[in-house]
Order: sequence, then C-alpha cells, then structure tokens
Amino acid sequence: MNPVAATDLDSGGRWPRRHLKDVAALLPAHSVAAAGDMNVVVITTARLAESLFRPSGAKKARMRAEDVAGAAVSLGEVLVARSNTADLVGRAAMYMGEPPGAVASDLTIRIRSGEKLYPEFLSRYLSALFVTGYWQDRAGGTSGSMKKITRAQISLLEIPVPALEVQRSLVEGVNQLMTEVERARTAAEAQVESVGLLRSAVLRSAFSEGSSKSWPVVNLESVSEIVSGVTLGRRPPVGSTRAVQYLTVANVKDGYLNLEDVRSIEITDSELEKWRLESGDLLLTEGGDPDKLGRGTIWREELPNCIHQNHIFRVRFRTSEVLPEFAAAQASSPYGKAYFFAHAKQTTGIATINQRVLRAFPFLRPPMPEQERIVADLRARSEEIERLRRHADTELQAVKALPAALLRQAFTGEL
Repeated sequence: MNPVAATDLDSGGRWPRRHLKDVAALLPAHSVAAAGDMNVVVITTARLAESLFRPSGAKKARMRAEDVAGAAVSLGEVLVARSNTADLVGRAAMYMGEPPGAVASDLTIRIRSGEKLYPEFLSRYLSALFVTGYWQDRAGGTSGSMKKITRAQISLLEIPVPALEVQRSLVEGVNQLMTEVERARTAAEAQVESVGLLRSAVLRSAFSEGSSKSWPVVNLESVSEIVSGVTLGRRPPVGSTRAVQYLTVANVKDGYLNLEDVRSIEITDSELEKWRLESGDLLLTEGGDPDKLGRGTIWREELPNCIHQNHIFRVRFRTSEVLPEFAAAQASSPYGKAYFFAHAKQTTGIATINQRVLRAFPFLRPPMPEQERIVADLRARSEEIERLRRHADTELQAVKALPAALLRQAFTGEL
C-alpha cells in the first residue's frame, strides 16, 4: 500500500480545507494506574474496530478518581490511536455510547467536533487516512515495534470541511455501503468456517463412525518413538557446534507447515543426531492457545538438517505398522482432538499436553490395507476441500479490502 497525502483524498479541491484544531477540540486522556482508586471501563487502541471503525469493546482497569471525569468519553467523540504498531497507529473510531461510561486510554487522542464538523464525517475521513496508509511515513518513533502520532500532528492536519448537509449525505452513503460490506463479510466468514467444518466431518466419518469402532486400540508409544525437542534459552553446549534450523510452534500448523520464518540455533553433532527430523515424522504441538493443542502435520524433508523446539513433539512411526498420514489424520480428527482436550492441563485460556499424555493416546490401528484405503480417500477429499478453502479465503480477503476502497472513493469524489 502506497501512503497517500491528505490532499490526495480531495484531489479535486471540491471542498475548503481547515486545520483540525480550528474546527474541533483535542481533549485530554489519562493513564490507568494499578494503584487507582476507581474501577473504570477503558477504550484502548486495540478496541478501535477495523471495518466499521467503531469501538468493538473495552477492558476493565483502575484510574485515579481525579482523572476519571477528564477522561470520560462523550457520545460522538472520535478516538485516534496515537501509539501502536506501525500497521495500527492512526486507526480511528467514533464513540457510539457503548460501553456506557467509558474512559479513553492515554494512548488515544480524543477529538470533539465543532459546529462546522459532523462527528461521523470526521471519523470516516480519519479512517480513510488510516486505511490508505497516510500515517505510515508520518508516525514517529525509533522503535521497530511502536510508532507515535503527536497531538501537534493531529491538530495541524488539514481536513476537508464541506457544508454540513454535504457531510451528512456522504456519511449516509458510506454507512449504507459499509452495512452491505458487513453482510458480505459475514457471509464470506461463514463460508470459510463451513469449509473447516467439512474437513472435520470427513475426519469424523473416518475415525468415529462405521468400521472404526471395531479397530484395535493401542497406546501410541507402542507403535512410535516420541521425542521432545531443543529447549530455547538453555546454556550453550560444550564443544564444537553447528548452526541448524529449528521449527517453532508458529511453523507447525494444522495440516501444513509455514516455513516463511525459520530460525537457527547452535547445537552439537550428537544433539543433531538426536533431534534431526526425518521424512514421515509427525509433528504435534504441545498446546498454548486451545487451537494449538495437538496441532500438527507430517515432515517431508522440506529443509536439510532441521530440528524442533521443545514445545513440539516428534512422533516417529514404525512404518511397517502405521502410515504417518493415517496417524496425522487421526490426531487432527474430532476423535484425536477430544482426547487431547480431555487430558490437557488447562489454565485460563491455555491448554497443554505432555509426553505422558501423548504416549497414552488411544491409537486406532486397523490393518495396513485399511489404513492405505483411508489415506487415499482422505487425500482425494482433501484436495477438493483445499480448493474450496482457497476460493473461500480469496473471497474473504477481497471483502476485507472493500472498506479501504470505499473510504478512498468517498473522499476522492469517485463514490
């Protein structure tokens, strides 16, 4: 995305332009404090929504009583994220009264429109600047992760100020289109979800219904070797070492590998022999977020001399007894997920399994010809499901891009 200039959003010069400070007031915000004496509901920068650009939630915190009144947000105020990551700084939203009694985070800039500026017009214009990349090269900060917009930058921002009836008309048109976009987005997300449910249904039919109920059941450790990987942050090994690539939980997805970012670590030759991945190894994550619990896929020698970190289990099968693809499908099926969730150690929002739980996994082991038949059937169905997934995901990404396009068109006279 190429950053735009503010004037690019009114390139025809249709409307008079004013500094924001001349048509709106910049209001104070106060920081939350653990030692504060009042409970408050705070609208943080993370809660400035993406599509309709309105607050989507808030968090509870504490604030000093003397700061609460000055930080309270009024209906129609526009909030701008003044400090955030480079891709989120400058995100804007208008407070619509929900949640009631909210206060603004000190990482936001509060703006109250004057009599010549319709609040939602301002919100939409600032949102248009955000989605068209206006702040990418203008936000300051030397940190690689956090960028900042100053109050001076906001106050001296030149914005178009047409007649109020023009502002209202433009907002009504944008809102109508955004409502249609939200409907399309909901439908696209439902389509993506339905493809995921289709895959789950196929796996359920293979491992929870029909002939699967008569298959022999053995502990997973009886047909495989289960090994945890290298611990990061350990003491450097003694002796000569070499740098090798290793997989993290971020690399191991449900049914595939993401190898865009693979890091390296120094290990000894003996450690390489212990942890080196071989084609056909099943990689399973120990957990974290619930969606990472027992998530995994098959290693196909995608990288030479690659190992795995300790939050990933390597399951190596005796291939005369088990097809790795059959085992991978079983682990990711509703049958496998149910076992992992039932035996995971769970805390708030976190679920993990250990080697003991994985070794005791009740592995369904039909005869090899039956495994081969099921793998062939799943492979054929998976190809069709993957085609549907790519199509659904392409549609969803196209819908997600519509708000930015509509806002740009609205303020360039193309709408």
